Amino acid sequence: LTDDDNNNNNKNGVLIETHYAGIQYPDALQAQGLYQVRPPLPYIPGMDVTGVVLESATEDFREGDRVFATSTNTLAEQCVVPRSTTWKIPDHVPLSHCANL
Repeated sequence: LTDDDNNNNNKNGVLIETHYAGIQYPDALQAQGLYQVRPPLPYIPGMDVTGVVLESATEDFREGDRVFATSTNTLAEQCVVPRSTTWKIPDHVPLSHCANL
């Protein structure tokens, strides 16, 4: 296992500490090289994530916000996701319930 510095580049997005990451059928296809989008190797799989905001390049999110996001590279301890595909999770909804939305 290695660190991926590109995954932690928060110039234009939201840095999330991953609590749950969903595994979908497209993730399995992509890992086998059978999905229509083939990222360059090596890559970090995963397309959705729930967790807590560590940093944000936008004022829409603050440190500690609970969020769900769709992006790439989400099966990591931390991931940077675009603001446009990130949503806040209400406090009464468990993070585990949002991992595969």
